[in-house]
Amino acid sequence: MEPTRYREEGLRLKEARYALRMTQQELADAIGSSLATIKGYERGVRIPNRHYSSQLAKLGINLSYVLDGEGAVLVKPENQEAYSDVVDAMLLHDHAAEERREVRYNDVRNRLRHTTEVIRRISADLGYEAPAHWVALVQELMVCHGLSDEGARRVFETLKGDGIPLLELDHGK
Repeated sequence: MEPTRYREEGLRLKEARYALRMTQQELADAIGSSLATIKGYERGVRIPNRHYSSQLAKLGINLSYVLDGEGAVLVKPENQEAYSDVVDAMLLHDHAAEERREVRYNDVRNRLRHTTEVIRRISADLGYEAPAHWVALVQELMVCHGLSDEGARRVFETLKGDGIPLLELDHGK
């Protein structure tokens, strides 16, 4: 038996489908999905993604009702177009936020790759392998605080040389 994490949401979607007097197949056709997808939604196995949520809103299904149990099952016909536009705008905004998160994630991942390469180069130049806690410290300084490649080299040279170091960094030297 499949887990029904979204059982309540599925039951409310089924209620909305009944209110529209549609079969599962008709709803699937109307939103461009498969019968299996609609059955999965109604069983509570999953909830509609952005695209299908947008399509459900175009049919006049109140997503607040389906997802949270709030409001009427269906949007009033005279408000349906405006409601659909608002849902699309919210979903587009959410999509844009997701894309920005992905860009930030990729940026941090690329900066970490860069710092790893810089640290390897510095270690090779200085002829030693830095301890993991030094590497982590320098990576954090480079990624989060903008420490330059040359600054990283100076930190490693100081750490290797006498092990007293980072007091200079606190004073901006």
